[in-house]
Amino acid sequence: MDADRSGGATRWVRVRSEAGAPLPLNHSIAGRIDVRDAHGRPLYWRETGPGRITVALPRGGTAVVTPHGARHPGTGPRDVPSNGAWTRWGLPD
Repeated sequence: MDADRSGGATRWVRVRSEAGAPLPLNHSIAGRIDVRDAHGRPLYWRETGPGRITVALPRGGTAVVTPHGARHPGTGPRDVPSNGAWTRWGLPD
């Protein structure tokens, strides 16, 4: 699972299925959403409650949830700033 928040709001959520089963997901994105695969193609999903959906994913499949009309975040690595004290590579000094 990977996600991005900015200004107190979730900008996107990305999940990869290891089980190959319907995936329930609390996404916390306000308003209408788009659900796409890792390549930006639409996926079948259904709303199961406020801020909650179920996505049918095959084993190894990826779903990306964004606000409706938002740009797909891509699948490459990204830099995430530390939110506290840290050591290089998480190793002891």
